[in-house]
Amino acid sequence: MPEKSPRVARHTPSRRWTAPHRRRALGAAIVLGVLAIASVPTASALADARPATLAEQVGIDGGSARGGTTVAVQAHVAVTKPLPTADPSLHPRGPAQLITKVDTTDKVVFLTIDDGEVADPKIREVIERNAVPVTVFLAGRYGAANWGYWHGMTELGTIQNHTVNHPSLRNLSRSAQAQEICAESQLSAANTGQTPWMLRPPYGEYSSATLAAAGDCGLDYVVMWSATLPSDKLIYQVGNALRPGEIILTHFRWDLPGHLQALIDNIHAQGYTIARLEDYLPPVH
Repeated sequence: MPEKSPRVARHTPSRRWTAPHRRRALGAAIVLGVLAIASVPTASALADARPATLAEQVGIDGGSARGGTTVAVQAHVAVTKPLPTADPSLHPRGPAQLITKVDTTDKVVFLTIDDGEVADPKIREVIERNAVPVTVFLAGRYGAANWGYWHGMTELGTIQNHTVNHPSLRNLSRSAQAQEICAESQLSAANTGQTPWMLRPPYGEYSSATLAAAGDCGLDYVVMWSATLPSDKLIYQVGNALRPGEIILTHFRWDLPGHLQALIDNIHAQGYTIARLEDYLPPVH
């Protein structure tokens, strides 16, 4: 008969689960569950995959800036997070200098156009046809609709700061003002290639905190005006004729092309030249 293999005794572990076994198994299941959940894209991760909105570029909060100060945000601007604090790359300095009229004896005046709600190619045509320089004080909420237009305006002059949301700055805290101003400088630099060094406060409303906040954002001047073109007639703050160094304010409007041509003709008829504001108010840094 064939020789039988010797039986080898084998130790078989008990199938009975003790309390420690159960705890270890439960822990492993929890870990696996967490890993499975982590592998599923979250809403935040999916949101990061889409193009950034204007609000995400500058970090706009729909109701308030840090510190609880209300910041007006237009309904068409997507809201995500608070405006950023001053960026150190903007070279914070002391308070900006307030300018209402350039101190010069040269027979020059300066053309400044605010806001940017209307990006009419005809406005650019008038400026180009007359070969006059212009300073644009752009509000970011308007610029976002047509950055190509505003980038093209840099060929005719400079793009300066008019805040992101066009709020009245006078009653905002210094930090809330700085958030509006710094965010606009960053937005303008990213989309036009120019970093502003001048601020025009919306509605012409400002406080000592505005000068300080502008300095916090690396701006050198807070620029007001000494004459305005609200429609077809030039309005002087002093007298009834142009003075050397006059800063003229108007706005991007649909009726501006015709009124702008009349203004340029009026300036020349009074013996003045439209000069570049940046030549008389150059960046300090």
